[in-house]
Amino acid sequence: MSLTNRRVRNVLFVAKAGAARPVMAETILNDLSAAGFRAYSACIDSMAEAHPEVLALLRRLRHKAPNDKVKPAEDFAGQDAPVLDFIIALDDEGVDTRGFCQGQPIVCDWRIPNPEVATGNDAEIAVAFADTYRMLRNRIELLAALPAASLDRLAWKQRIEAIDDEADAGLAD
Repeated sequence: MSLTNRRVRNVLFVAKAGAARPVMAETILNDLSAAGFRAYSACIDSMAEAHPEVLALLRRLRHKAPNDKVKPAEDFAGQDAPVLDFIIALDDEGVDTRGFCQGQPIVCDWRIPNPEVATGNDAEIAVAFADTYRMLRNRIELLAALPAASLDRLAWKQRIEAIDDEADAGLAD
């Protein structure tokens, strides 16, 4: 079944280390489930627990119950794993996503800084997590607004990759 005919598209948000960005992205997109997507989260290096600040932020913003752990990426390579349509890597230096999933998903990068490495007092760290949430929310809203029925495989890839630039440009205005 092609991407244009499919009703629900599976998206894996992945990062090298740290669960903050994948958990936020999975939660945001699943809460926008009317958009025709089903989101998952994973870490390349290992299973990771969500940072307490992520869970607190998502609850404050009234999201449905977020996952407190993300799976290791290799869990998406097995036969029981969902067939992925998209893999969106969230690291600011890119992620090698080859070899850990079935099928031929469209792989894109959204360069999002890791808030888990933020330093400073509690307020400064909370701001880093809120900024990451805002960046992801902006990109995911653009993803959810794409005209699914009119996009072929190449157009999907181009549009999803352009979201990273569009979201950043919108924040600069």
